[in-house]
Amino acid sequence: MVRKNGVVVLLTMFLVSVGLAGSAHGQEAKKAVSLQPSSDWNIEFGEDRCRLSRLFGDEDNLHVVYFEQAGPSTSFALTMAGKQLRIFRQHFNHLSLNPDDGFPRLETRWGEIQQIGPAATALEFDVSQTPPPERESDRFEKLLSLPAIDLVEAGKIDRILFGHRGTAISFETGNMAAPFQALNTCTSDFVRAWGLDQSLHSKFKSRPRLKNEQDIERAIKKHYPVSARGRGQQAIMRLVAIVEADGSLSECWLQNATENAGFDASACAVMKDAVFVPAFDRNGNPMRSYYMKTLNYEIIPADAHG
Repeated sequence: MVRKNGVVVLLTMFLVSVGLAGSAHGQEAKKAVSLQPSSDWNIEFGEDRCRLSRLFGDEDNLHVVYFEQAGPSTSFALTMAGKQLRIFRQHFNHLSLNPDDGFPRLETRWGEIQQIGPAATALEFDVSQTPPPERESDRFEKLLSLPAIDLVEAGKIDRILFGHRGTAISFETGNMAAPFQALNTCTSDFVRAWGLDQSLHSKFKSRPRLKNEQDIERAIKKHYPVSARGRGQQAIMRLVAIVEADGSLSECWLQNATENAGFDASACAVMKDAVFVPAFDRNGNPMRSYYMKTLNYEIIPADAHG
């Protein structure tokens, strides 16, 4: 994280998540308001995102929960919205999907959904167990597949608990294995939609690797749009790039995770200087693949860090 003139541009890998590590010591809220589902799960196969959503509560107390992904990943964005969330807006809140993980604190982005109410979003949430560190010798020996939400861990989830230690809301989701399986199916189809070979991505040796990642990150951080900064405007963008078998970048585009305009121009322009090691298929041959990154443009006051 770099601070310059009160602006911090946080860049995190889309395929690396914050997860729930270190949360086992947490304690659940003393009091939880239970919200039962009032609709079935709905999966939306969008052009630039997949969304899994469900309504909770009755007509006078309607809430919504949705999970979003912009491509194959073990992590997702989780949004909860409804009028009962209003009391949590000024608190440091906690979130739990698996009872075994306690009630860990998390950072959320707040917004509003019309006709529903205040909305809290947790970015790049991952239910996977932390894998053991990969050895250098394993890099070209272990075959990979498209990243996906861990369905074994999803099968341990039967509710979403959100709030603080005094009180919370419990969204009674039921077992999440089948809904997340539908979300995995949706995101894996992006590979075909991007013009890539799905069969090659079912088992392969390595993903594209950005060799000059630090240089590219520094360059993107310098390009926070001046007009957006002046308006106090923030955004979350998802960058997708197609990396050819020779390591060259053939396509680059940005997907809005937030609805703010004015952030689309610079990041892909910077990516023209990216230097990639291409992906390699199961036989060790270079192949055409994709690279993803989340760009979190966040304005922080210059004195926020003391």
